Amino acid sequence: MLSSLLVLGACTSDEPGPRSVRAADAYVAAIRWYVAQSPIATVSTNNSDGADADPFVLFIAPADGNPIDAESQVDVIAELADISDLVMVVFTDVRDDAIDIGIEGQPVKGKGALLLVGKVREGVPPVDVSIEVYHSVDDDTSYAMRIVGGGSDSDDFGVTAVTELEQN
Repeated sequence: MLSSLLVLGACTSDEPGPRSVRAADAYVAAIRWYVAQSPIATVSTNNSDGADADPFVLFIAPADGNPIDAESQVDVIAELADISDLVMVVFTDVRDDAIDIGIEGQPVKGKGALLLVGKVREGVPPVDVSIEVYHSVDDDTSYAMRIVGGGSDSDDFGVTAVTELEQN
């Protein structure tokens, strides 16, 4: 029996493989994608009077209504510290908490945006995720995106193969 254990031990590899995509990694990649492709990425961080502008409010909610766990929320905020002067991420469990229901067109509160993130299948990349970008009733677009990266020499994940889905 001892020889079997030694053989098994010798067959295991110390080579690090790609790091699995966690839900927080997918949220961070989707948020960075949104910021990079939206007008907020080019807006000055100063008001006309030279004072710091308020960051853009970006609400994040689960598309399926299941709450995003607190650990993922903390990890997302930590990973996005480098853009916290540009974007303020606010997690909500309920889509309607981010929307001004009483205003015509039902815009997102604070002139922000809402990302409704689909279920994240955690695992080795690539991982496919769906998101809905909501600004108002008339400005609502769904996307399918692929999360890639996170190789053995990098902890960063990114978005590729973004596809706008047909609207009903």
